[in-house]
Amino acid sequence: MPNYQNGVIYTITIGDHLYVGSTCNFASRKKQHSQCVNSHRPPFRRRNNQHLYYEIAHNNFEWEMKPYKTFPCNSKMELLCEEQRIIRELNPNMNERRAIKRPKIVEERNRE
Repeated sequence: MPNYQNGVIYTITIGDHLYVGSTCNFASRKKQHSQCVNSHRPPFRRRNNQHLYYEIAHNNFEWEMKPYKTFPCNSKMELLCEEQRIIRELNPNMNERRAIKRPKIVEERNRE
């Protein structure tokens, strides 16, 4: 079970591209991202929901992942809410989806 007291919001930069994520184990998450990056070696094929790794592959595999802020909390929802707040603050161009899904009722109101 994750220790949410070790919560971290992190950024990945690829040239002028920015991605925001969160984790409770920064070293492990960085290793996971590295493994995904390495799976995108030539031929360069974009896979669904993996735009971040595709961009890294097209930028000579130069990328940097660093902690943006520590965020000790008590649950995954708290961590994801803070991640979403940072996403709104930094306006990254590589996040393909929200950190937390909107409740269905809110989505329906927004369509009206």
